[in-house]
Amino acid sequence: MKHYLTSLIVLFSILTLSGCSSRQDTIKNLSLELPSANECINENKSIQNDCYGLLSQRNSFAQLRLGVHAEIRKDYKEALKRYTNAQKMNNFYATSLIANFYDKGFGVRQDRKKALEMIRQTQDVDPMAAFMLAKHYLKTKRNDKAIKLLEFAGNNDFKSAQRALAEFYFAGKYVEKNIQKSNFWKTKYLNDKNSFKLRIYGLR
Repeated sequence: MKHYLTSLIVLFSILTLSGCSSRQDTIKNLSLELPSANECINENKSIQNDCYGLLSQRNSFAQLRLGVHAEIRKDYKEALKRYTNAQKMNNFYATSLIANFYDKGFGVRQDRKKALEMIRQTQDVDPMAAFMLAKHYLKTKRNDKAIKLLEFAGNNDFKSAQRALAEFYFAGKYVEKNIQKSNFWKTKYLNDKNSFKLRIYGLR
């Protein structure tokens, strides 16, 4: 129950920060879908996926999570189909997952320009999109923009962003060295159990 409440609080926090009314409506609708999808989480993956399958026609998170499990199996065709279904159901978290396929050429012709365009669409609401765009900005030496995106992702429990920020502040890489901030992000990385992957993808 605590995990479900945390999920809703985070989604409503993003809703408050988002300026677009249509985007706010989307986030509100997603927050209503999430608890049903979370009820499917089960250590028995067969039971879990059967549950997602039953929900998938009306629940975008069920579609998304079926896609994630297909991607883990390297069934990229099935994963892309599920992600596309979730995206059509207005689940913006699917956009970065599809973008990742274009970035890496999984099941589609590699198109990094298209991937970049896609993650820019959801950088302000999806921590994974923010993290992916931050990596691009670091490569192109737009460090200030990258750090802001990493902090958004980190504050929304994206573990890779938290780890990167802890390392960057410790080493003074891309940012001014700051041990206090490094320790802050390290603590969140090590101790924060409310990970984005668990909350959105249902992965432990």
